[in-house]
Amino acid sequence: MSNLIADHKPDSTGRLAFAIGKMLKRITVFTMTVILLVAMTVSFVSAGSSYNSSGVENRPVSVDPVGLDEGFSTVLYDSSNGLPTSEANAIVQTGDGFIWIGSYAGLIRYDGNTFERMDSTGGLTSIKCLYVDSKGRLWIGTNENGVAVMENGQVRQWGKLDGMRSSHTRAITEDPNGTIYVATSGGIAMIDKDFKLHMLEDEKISKADMRDLRIGKDGVIYGTTDTGDLMKIRDGKLLSFYGVSDTPLNGVGSILPDPLDEGKVYLEAPDYKLYHVDLSQGFEILERINLDPLKYILSMEYIDDKMWIMAGNGIGVLDSNGFHLLENLPMNSNVGHVMTDYLGNLWFTSTRQGVMKVVPNPFTDIFLRYDLPEMVVNTTCMYDGKLFVGSDTGLTVLDDKGILKELPLTSAKTASGVPLEAKDLIAYLQKSR
Repeated sequence: MSNLIADHKPDSTGRLAFAIGKMLKRITVFTMTVILLVAMTVSFVSAGSSYNSSGVENRPVSVDPVGLDEGFSTVLYDSSNGLPTSEANAIVQTGDGFIWIGSYAGLIRYDGNTFERMDSTGGLTSIKCLYVDSKGRLWIGTNENGVAVMENGQVRQWGKLDGMRSSHTRAITEDPNGTIYVATSGGIAMIDKDFKLHMLEDEKISKADMRDLRIGKDGVIYGTTDTGDLMKIRDGKLLSFYGVSDTPLNGVGSILPDPLDEGKVYLEAPDYKLYHVDLSQGFEILERINLDPLKYILSMEYIDDKMWIMAGNGIGVLDSNGFHLLENLPMNSNVGHVMTDYLGNLWFTSTRQGVMKVVPNPFTDIFLRYDLPEMVVNTTCMYDGKLFVGSDTGLTVLDDKGILKELPLTSAKTASGVPLEAKDLIAYLQKSR
């Protein structure tokens, strides 16, 4: 897994960012008011990359909404502004730059400008999951018509007539050998490099109602069922199986293999807590993590040294400083997945709210930043590390610490050389236009 580091050097305007430091701030539009905006420097730095549940590398995030109310902009796409539906089950970006969205309304393609619902006459309806394999092919799991793969515009599909015990798919992943694993409501189907399908035959999982499949750093596939069972699979064989009564957690839900330590995973238990577990030599609980008030985790991803947690009642982030509930985002219901696109923008899906994009905002609203009253700005100037703002009611001066109450003068005179009795520039220009 490679790291991606892209530094955007500041232009001449960006060098004026004394008042903003390295923080990102949101644009707020004031009606009938001229707003002073200062362009800012944006840096993308990744300490470590990982691969998400859709098989695509999680690229470094261009914005960090943890603890911030500003510094980013959000767009919520639903049936009212271009998305053909107001629900989404899966999202992924392919190598050609297209973003694909799986929904009950079908497969949707986004080209950066418009959302297009793809032809569903071939059975690509009610999409539950999406996956991009190591060859860049798009795999499509449906709720009714099995699984399909799209390559160069051509679609190949498998269902019950091809040997699947169930046509209801839940998750897709790929092992190091290139074999595709499909979690269904009737066990696990495997499709090899020659597109031959066969079921994983083991009495413990041959008819299991699967929930999820995730590939670990060690090449082991970790799976969970809707009834709370946990399993490890390698090379098409079941390595170990933990039934609900086989663990002290009384069942497991969502799963995320630890991207840093082989054999370890993160699991949600029925008590809504997150557990860090070592499965290399059995079932050893390493840590219990409180995620209140998040409940019903739907998926987890590791991006930029942070664990992103999508749940039935919102989004959270777990980092070295602990757990953070993201209360500054409009999407907060049935959040299913997150991914980063090529630019590092965050994309989230919700089965109730559609798709949300979070992008960095390269501007700061100085009024909002310093809690200034609304005013018409007539002129600005940078001098000696200070920003001078001229309005109809006087002069406002700001530095990196905030608003200056006074600006002492050693001397002052008019343009013609007449001395002025002025000791403080701000006071002298008070109520002047």
